[in-house]
Amino acid sequence: MATAHQRLLLMSVGSCALLEKVKDELFSGEISSLNCVCIPTAAYAEENHDWLDTELDEFRSFGLSLDLFCIKDKTLDDVRAKLANADIIYVTGGNTYSLLEHMNKCGFAIALRERLDQGALYIGTSAGAVVTGPSIGFIEDMDDPSAANLDNDTGLHLVDFHFMPHIDGAYFKDAITVIATGSHKLDKPLWGLKDNQALLYINNYIRLIET
Repeated sequence: MATAHQRLLLMSVGSCALLEKVKDELFSGEISSLNCVCIPTAAYAEENHDWLDTELDEFRSFGLSLDLFCIKDKTLDDVRAKLANADIIYVTGGNTYSLLEHMNKCGFAIALRERLDQGALYIGTSAGAVVTGPSIGFIEDMDDPSAANLDNDTGLHLVDFHFMPHIDGAYFKDAITVIATGSHKLDKPLWGLKDNQALLYINNYIRLIET
C-alpha cells in the first residue's frame, strides 16, 4: 500500500537532464557525497544490456558515484547491510519479471521500505519504475515473463498506479497499443511516460517532469 513519507523519481530512461530538473527538490549538499546504491539486476537478466553503461554514465555525469549491487542470490541481511547508509536507491531497467523475482527472494521490499521511511530517495528507470506499482502483469506485452519464475505478479505497492515506460519508443509501438487498449481493465490508473519524461512522487503528490 502506498503511503506518505516517500520520495520517488520514476523515469523511462535515466537522464542527467531530468535529474537536473529536480535537483533542488531532491538533492541537498554535494551530489558527489551522496551514497547511491545502484541495483542493475534487471539489466543483467537481458542477453544484451549494452545500453546500461550509457544510462550509468548519465547518472555519473550528474555527479553521482554509483555503488553497483546485484540482488540476485542475496539475503535480506545482505540487502539491509548494503542499503543501511544509502541516500539514493537507484533500480535500473531490464527484465521486470526477473527483477521482481529476485526482489521477492531476498526480501528487498522490506529493506527498501525501511530506508524510504528514513528519508532515502528511490529512483527507478523502466523496469525499476514498473515494479513500484501494485502489479506488473500488465507489462507482459513489452517484456518477457518467461525470464523468471514468479508465483504472482504483485509489485512493491510504493505507488497506487501502474507505470508504462517508453510510450514514444518505436520498438514497443505494438505492445504499447495493446496495453493502452486494455488499460480500462486494470484495477489502478495507468501512467505512460515518454523517454524524456519523469514522474516525481513525494508524499502522495505527483508531478510530471520533462526536458
